[in-house]
Amino acid sequence: MKSGLCIYILVILTLAVADHRFLKLVVEGLPEEYNSLTQPPAVYIFGDSTVDVGTNNHLKDCGTKADSPYYGIDFDFSKPTGRFSNGHNIADLIVRHLGYKRSPPPFLSLISRESSFKSAILRGANFASGGSGIFDQTGNKTYKEVVPLRKQIQQFATVCGNITEVLGKAKADELISKSMYIISVGSNDIFEYSANATVLPDIFMANLIEAYTIQLEELFNLGARKFGVLSVGAIGCVPIMRALDHNGNCVDKVNQLAQAFYAVVSSLLQQFSSQFQGFTYSLGNLYDVTMSTILNSVVEGLTDVRTPCCGDANTTCKIGVKLCANRNDYLFWDMYHPTQVASDRAARVLLFSEAAEFVKPINISRLAVMP
Repeated sequence: MKSGLCIYILVILTLAVADHRFLKLVVEGLPEEYNSLTQPPAVYIFGDSTVDVGTNNHLKDCGTKADSPYYGIDFDFSKPTGRFSNGHNIADLIVRHLGYKRSPPPFLSLISRESSFKSAILRGANFASGGSGIFDQTGNKTYKEVVPLRKQIQQFATVCGNITEVLGKAKADELISKSMYIISVGSNDIFEYSANATVLPDIFMANLIEAYTIQLEELFNLGARKFGVLSVGAIGCVPIMRALDHNGNCVDKVNQLAQAFYAVVSSLLQQFSSQFQGFTYSLGNLYDVTMSTILNSVVEGLTDVRTPCCGDANTTCKIGVKLCANRNDYLFWDMYHPTQVASDRAARVLLFSEAAEFVKPINISRLAVMP
C-alpha cells in the first residue's frame, strides 16, 4: 500500500505544472488556431492493439481478435471491426482530428482489393497487429499468429514499391516523405517480460531499444520523415494488472518499465533528429497522459478508472459478460484497452497540447503541417 501511495504522490508532484493545461484542453476543446489543419498526403500506422483497426481479422490462426460483440458497440451500426475498443481507437481519432473522414484501413484488407489497391495505398494504410511487439517473438506464443513490427515495416516496403509504380520515383519519394507515420508499440514486449523475466531489466530494455532502433531506422531508409511516436501508457494500471495486487493498486514494476521505455525512446529520437537529415518527430508520453487522467478523473467526468466496462479484470469482453451502462464513465473498455472517450482525450492532448510533459518537442498537429 505504501509503495502505491508513494508512486501517486510522485506523479502528482511531477505533473502538477502541466495538469491545468491538460484539463483545459480536455474540458474546453481545441484551440481556435487548430480549426483549419493542413492534411499530410497520407498516414501510415504501425504497432499493436492500441492502433489495430482489423489486421488480426485477416490472420487465420490469430488467437486475439476484436471481431465480435461487444467490441464496436459504439462504432457505426454497432459493428465490431477488429478495433480493441467500444468504438474508435487512438489512431482513428488522431487521424480524424487531422481532418480525415476515416483512418486508413488494414493493409491486409487492401491487398485483397486488386482494382483499388494502388489508389488506396496513396492515402495510407494500417499495418498494426494486436498482440504484437518490437521483438519478433512477442505475441506469437500467446496468440499463435500476429504481425511483429519488423514484418509490418516489410509490408510497408512493398507499399513503397507500389507507390513508385503508380507515381514514378520523384513523386513517390515526395509523397512518402511528406506523409505521417504513427507508431504505437512496446506494451506487449513489457507485459511478456514482466510475466517471465529471464534477464535483468536493464538488459531487457537495452535489447528492446536496440531492436526498435533498427526498425525505426529502416522506416527512415524507406523514406519516412514525420514520425508520430506514442510511448507505452501506464500499463501497470490496466485492470488485469491491478487484479494482481490484493489492494487493486497499479503494479509498480510494470509502470517503471513503461517509464524507462519512454526515457530510452526519447533519447533515441533526439539522436535520430541530429543524425538523420530531415528526420522530424513528435513523441507522446502516454504514461503521463494516463496518470493525469487517473488523478483528475472527477474533473474529466470519469467515475471508474480501475475496472473495465466490458467483462472484468480476468474475463475477455464478449457477449454475455458484464457491460456497463455508460461507456463514457469508464477509462477502460476491457482488461487492457481504453474506451473510445478515453482514447479521444489522449488523442487531443497529443495533437494539440503545448505541454512538454505530454508531447515533445512539438505536438502531432504541428508535425503534420511541417513541409
